[in-house]
Amino acid sequence: RDDVSDLVSFSKTTNAYYNLINGDADMLIVGEANEDVLTEKEARGFQWEQAAFATDAFVFVVNADNPVDSITLDEARKIYTGEITNWEELGGEDIEIIPFQRNSEAGSQTLMEKLVMNGEPMMDPPKAYIANTMAQLMEVVKSYDGSPGAIGYSVYYYAEEMEMADGLK
Repeated sequence: RDDVSDLVSFSKTTNAYYNLINGDADMLIVGEANEDVLTEKEARGFQWEQAAFATDAFVFVVNADNPVDSITLDEARKIYTGEITNWEELGGEDIEIIPFQRNSEAGSQTLMEKLVMNGEPMMDPPKAYIANTMAQLMEVVKSYDGSPGAIGYSVYYYAEEMEMADGLK
């Protein structure tokens, strides 16, 4: 970062898009824009060119002690609409599912709504269940209340390549 600090700036997904729209950035390497950014883009008549150059996996993470090894897309959707509320319903222990979400400006929240929820509204989480950073989400899922009840989501890069998922699966 030090070697390129005069050429490159690092920010969260939504901030990066606003930097582009405001003329404070020329190019972004970033996930998809959320609806607020797209609305602002349209309101200003701003145009950009997008080019996909990489793919990443969207993953769910749980505490490593959670016996459930996988869930289906439909099960994930039902967790985040509040229809499935206990790990026992998914073959796990009789433990309440604590579904953490990202903040509305996060790129991973945009992906969750697009790829998983598919138009279904997510339940409104208690404020304490919203993680403002990816590192915060990983940490809270790993250590929530000393139990393996929490679940969260991320892109694979953050979970694996940035080694944020230690203690998670």
